[in-house]
Amino acid sequence: MGDRIAKLEKNFETANNEQDFIKNIIKSIAKKLLVESIYPTHEELRETTREFMSSEHPDFLKKFKKNRWQIYYEKNIAQLLLAKHRSIRKTLTARIKDAMFSVFSEFPSINTSTKKSEIKKWKGMVSVKRYYDKLFQKVKMSESETYMSKIIRIVWKEKKNAPKMQVVYAISICETILNPENTIVQINEETIKQVIIKHYIVILRRSRKFTKYYEGVILRNIIPD
Repeated sequence: MGDRIAKLEKNFETANNEQDFIKNIIKSIAKKLLVESIYPTHEELRETTREFMSSEHPDFLKKFKKNRWQIYYEKNIAQLLLAKHRSIRKTLTARIKDAMFSVFSEFPSINTSTKKSEIKKWKGMVSVKRYYDKLFQKVKMSESETYMSKIIRIVWKEKKNAPKMQVVYAISICETILNPENTIVQINEETIKQVIIKHYIVILRRSRKFTKYYEGVILRNIIPD
């Protein structure tokens, strides 16, 4: 009887340790993935997890045959990882919005529960239109910093450390919310993906390594057939 209880306690402890381990790796993978993909596909989530485990925890991964690992991933990681990624993306979105309203303090902030008629009225304000037009203009003519650069600097204290994809996301959020041609203030994949694509390709075109081939790869990955 005593041996049985000891065995059950050991199994319970092992299960708890594994749960803590999974929570920690999910947090690490979600942060890593947000650097590269704002709205990852299920395939990206799965492949990034496998690559991370192969690199950081190969012994754990070796416990599974390929098909068993897929089952384990779907049962214990997939949904939690997706939820964690959404959570940290939501936090980043809030930081970007806060920074934007901090820089453009002349007009009142607006929330996602506002009626469309009120959103339209807000976007029609002279101050909102003015800063939409000034988004990529210099704050002071004697300095190089633009309003958008200032927003980015608030979100990431060191601009050089800001991940390229997240910078594109920040630009896309500010442009979408301030754009008087729409009534969008709620940021989601449907409303912002095309804007992200536009700005990401612009940034890549400035790179010497960029070619039409890479543009095609980006479009195929961001907009699957």
